[in-house]
Amino acid sequence: MTLLNNVFYILIFVSAMGGLFTLLSLFAGCVLKLSVPLWFSICGMVLYALPLLSPDVTLFSPEEQIWQPGFYGVRTVWALGILLLLAGKFLRTVLAHQSLRRCRPCPDPALLGLCSRCALTLGITKLPALYYGTLKQPACATGVFRPAIILNEAVEKELTEDQLTAVLSHELLHLRQHHLLWERIYDFVLILNWINPLAWIARKEFSLRCEMDCDRRVLAAWAGRISPGAYARAMLRLMELTSPCSPDSGEAAGALRFLLAKRRIRAILHKPSRRKIWLSGIGLSLLLALILFLSLGFSRQHFYPYPAYRSGSEYTAAAKG
Repeated sequence: MTLLNNVFYILIFVSAMGGLFTLLSLFAGCVLKLSVPLWFSICGMVLYALPLLSPDVTLFSPEEQIWQPGFYGVRTVWALGILLLLAGKFLRTVLAHQSLRRCRPCPDPALLGLCSRCALTLGITKLPALYYGTLKQPACATGVFRPAIILNEAVEKELTEDQLTAVLSHELLHLRQHHLLWERIYDFVLILNWINPLAWIARKEFSLRCEMDCDRRVLAAWAGRISPGAYARAMLRLMELTSPCSPDSGEAAGALRFLLAKRRIRAILHKPSRRKIWLSGIGLSLLLALILFLSLGFSRQHFYPYPAYRSGSEYTAAAKG
């Protein structure tokens, strides 16, 4: 129980620092309109997982801790939540594997050839398996260790060759850039921080950054053949084909899905200038430095030796101990 108490106490700190990072990241992207790259979101994931401490504090106190009664209640709810989320994660993984077994290999030589050409253009030497399946999405990349791409057969037949090129290239880039691995790691980081609502927002933002990273790389790889406008129209076409409702119902796209697609399309159609990218990089680096400075400062308030010891001989003895 002592170890669990200490782990939860550490989590309070990392979750607070991660939440602060999320707020500053949203401010930078939505208010300051900075171009936020994927690496910045990965830094946020690290802050939700690892405590960045001042060198003059220790992670575990050598003294016996006296916790308030409310601490035990919140800790118990947190631990039970982790167990439930891990069970749900395991169940979804099992169901996903069973669903993949029901998919059939793509028999279309033209589509296989197109996928091979896309992989060659993107510098991918090992081609992932290509399957047909019944998905809500038009296509998805799956498998961290055994990569594959699953296509919705009904949707695939409605797309032009350029649109299929964009779709396949997008999914291949997810695999090449190891986005699936990063997202699985973030899933477990989120489970540890599930009690913090800002962690859920950060996880959604991370997924969006992965999508935008692929969008940017697809346009760079196929410059001259697929224009930003054509790529954006392909996205809208996919949303139309995979909508569960009729267009007349007024529910063809959920509000959240629409807002995320809007942000992606804005990034596709308004490519930032090199100057803005450099300024954004400098601004985000300064924000990251600020977070690190605050983390070091707050760690002196949160970890042993505590602020109450910071006077005279007591603090000196505690620091040396």
